[in-house]
Formats: sequence, structure tokens, C-alpha cells
Amino acid sequence: MNNNWKVIINPHAGGNTDSSVLQRILSELENANIHFDHEESLYHRHIIEIVSKSIINGYRKFIIIGGDGSLNELVNGIYNQSTANPDEITAALISLGTGNDWPKTHGLPKESKQMIERIKAGTTSLQDVGVVRYHYNTEIRTNYFVNVAGMGFDAFVVMNTAKKKGKKPRSKFSYLYSLFRSLLRYSCVKAKICVNGKEVFHNYLFSFNAGIGRYSGGGMMQAPEAIPDDGLLDVTVFRKMSKAKVIANVKRLYDGSFKNLPEVSLYKGQEVQIQSDKSILLECDGEVLGHSPALFTIIPSGFRYIC
Repeated sequence: MNNNWKVIINPHAGGNTDSSVLQRILSELENANIHFDHEESLYHRHIIEIVSKSIINGYRKFIIIGGDGSLNELVNGIYNQSTANPDEITAALISLGTGNDWPKTHGLPKESKQMIERIKAGTTSLQDVGVVRYHYNTEIRTNYFVNVAGMGFDAFVVMNTAKKKGKKPRSKFSYLYSLFRSLLRYSCVKAKICVNGKEVFHNYLFSFNAGIGRYSGGGMMQAPEAIPDDGLLDVTVFRKMSKAKVIANVKRLYDGSFKNLPEVSLYKGQEVQIQSDKSILLECDGEVLGHSPALFTIIPSGFRYIC
């Protein structure tokens, strides 16, 4: 077994990070006497391949220098290999992303030096892992997530945000900007949602979230009552509402008070199924993956991280 940390750098996190920033973080790791080997992610979902290969080569400790999407790829790398049990793997995130929603749930520092101090201390904790089986055209696929998955309007906004990434640098307002632009073109779809086998919704759906963590979209508290290690998915269902009402209540997404709206219902469960008359888009941790029908389940305490 290789006792070094494997450091994986996503140079595109945060809208293409300056190379001097990345070099500074590597120097900070060296100055903290953390022994590591490092590798850069070169393309979309490359981190999944790097993690799987590194585990085969004996690595069991990973540091991601990137954002929420990079962490999602790490988790999928851990669960798409059969060499080691996931509970043997320890992960840490040094945040470079624009959203930084996963660290916010756990109260992790934004500053690299402070996070490196925690890595050196080595204290770990466990959180749950969400699993979603979904459709990509006629193919059934599986994805793992440690923060929030969304369907309907949430995924529609993510898709439109992603389209803008290659045209200009991302900012913390990119999601909010896309939200308002997307609202003009979005139409609700009739859907049926079952939680733990019980039907809880059968109507026109505006948006849906299944959360392990509380935040997504750059600080929006879309799963306001989520507890990352309670063994349950936190489900937020938004019924159809007027565009004017959506705009009037956007600010309530940031403090979780939107949950008091009559069009919003919250549920908890270990299994959530969503079916729809027409395809509804799915996103996980900021990446659009496919569409409905979808089945969400949970792996309790499936991810060990530096806390």
C-alpha cells in the first residue's frame, strides 16, 4: 500500500485557476510535511479514472484541489472500482470552486492553509452517499453523490449555467443569472414521487431536490433540514407556481425559509422514486446527467472525509 496522499488538481475549477495559486497550495502541502504525489485532471470525468487507477496502485488517501464537481468525480471513482472497500478511503477537499456548497454544510475552511492544518491533524468523519439510477436515452446509468441532486427546474438551470461556462469566466452569480433566464423558458411536467414506497406527490412539478448536504447552486439552502450522516435522503418538492412568485421568493432559498411556502413539501426517506409523463432533467452536484425515471437510494456512512 502507498502511504502517500494522492493530490488531484482540477485546474479548471473556479473558472480556470491561475497556475501560481495551484503551485502555492502544493508548496503549502510540502511545508506542512505532507507526503504526496500529484496529478492534474485533464478532461471531464478524468478524476474518476485517476482515482480508480490510483486505488489499484495502492493509494488510500486523496486530496482534491477543486470544487464540488471535482469531489463528485472522486466519489464516483471510489465507487466504480472493486480493489478496495470504500471505507478504506479517506478524502479531503481544498476548495477552488465557485459554489463550495459541500464544504459549507460541514463548516470547512475556504483558506487552503487552514484546510491543510486539518489534513495534517488527520481527524476524519463519515457521511452518507446518495445513489441515483436514472435514464440516459434508453440506457440505465448509476451515479453517486455526496451533496445534492436535483430534477426539473433545478437541473434546467444547471444545464443553462454549464452552457455559459465556456464563454466567460464563472462567478458566484452565474447560477442566479441562469435561474432568471431559465425561468422564462421553463415548463412544468406532471410527475409522481414516492418516498419509501408511499406516493407523496402526483401533480405538475416545478423542481425537486434529494439532499445529503444542505446547499447547492452557490449557497442556496435547497435541502434545509438535511443531516449528512442520518442515513436519510432529504427530499424537497416544489409544486407548480407562478414565475412571479418564484422571483419574489428567490432570496428565501438562501436561508431555507422557502420551506414555509404552500407549494413546498419536505420529506425524508431511504428510497425515492420519480416518474413523469415527459422526461425531467437530472443533475448531481452541478452536472446534468440524464433524465427521469429515476430511483434514489442511500449508502449510510459511505464516505470518509477530513473534517
